[in-house]
Amino acid sequence: MSATTVPSAAAPVSSDEYFITIQNGEFVAGCQRFLLAGWNSWEMVEAAAGAPSLSGASIPVNMTGPELVRDLLAKGKASGFNVMRTWAHAVNPQYAVQTAPGKYNEAALRGLDYLIDEARKAGIRLILAFTSNWTPTGGVPEYLKWGNTDQQVDFFTRPDIMSMYQGFVQTIVNRVNTINGRTYKEDPTILAWDLLNEPRCNGCPNGTIAAWYDAMARYTKT
Repeated sequence: MSATTVPSAAAPVSSDEYFITIQNGEFVAGCQRFLLAGWNSWEMVEAAAGAPSLSGASIPVNMTGPELVRDLLAKGKASGFNVMRTWAHAVNPQYAVQTAPGKYNEAALRGLDYLIDEARKAGIRLILAFTSNWTPTGGVPEYLKWGNTDQQVDFFTRPDIMSMYQGFVQTIVNRVNTINGRTYKEDPTILAWDLLNEPRCNGCPNGTIAAWYDAMARYTKT
C-alpha cells in the first residue's frame, strides 16, 4: 500500500453546503426541506479508479471511467436528482478496496476520493454502502471467507468477523480525501452510510440482523 498524499488544507465547506439533518421527521439542509430524489449506480469506485471495463455495468466507447463518473453526475443533476447511492467498496477483485483484513488498495481508495469530490462539485449527495450481502469481493461472502466459515450467521454474530467489518468502517469514515483534504466523516457530500446492502440471514434466530444493525450503527456513529 502506497503512502497517502494529503492536500495542505481541506476544501472549505461553502455556505450552501450543509449536513443533512432530521427535524420534525423531515430531512433538512440548513433551513430548507431536503427532498431526496436519486438513483443507484454500480461500480463507481472501479470507474473512478480508471478501470478500463466494468463487471456488471459498462463504460461507453471512447469514454474513460472518470469521464463516466462525471457524466453520470452531470446527467443526474440535469434530471433533477440530488442523491446517488453507490458502494464504498469495489466488486471487481482487481480494484478491491480491502484486499485482506486490514490491508487496503490505495489506488482504489483514491478512486473513491475522486467520486466523492466530483459529487461535491456536481452538487450531488452520496449514500455509500460499506458492504453488500451478495458480492464475493467486498461483500459478506468475502468476510465469511476471511473468517474460514460458510455460515451466514457468523457475519452477524462472530466477534472476529464483526471486528473485520468495523475495521473497514473506521478506515473509510476516517479517511482524508487526497483531492480536497476533507475527512470523509466531516464531508457533507456524504448524506448517509449504508451499513449493508440487501441484508439476508437465512435460518438465523429472530432479531439477528436487527441486533447487528443496532450495534454497527452505534459503532459507526462513535
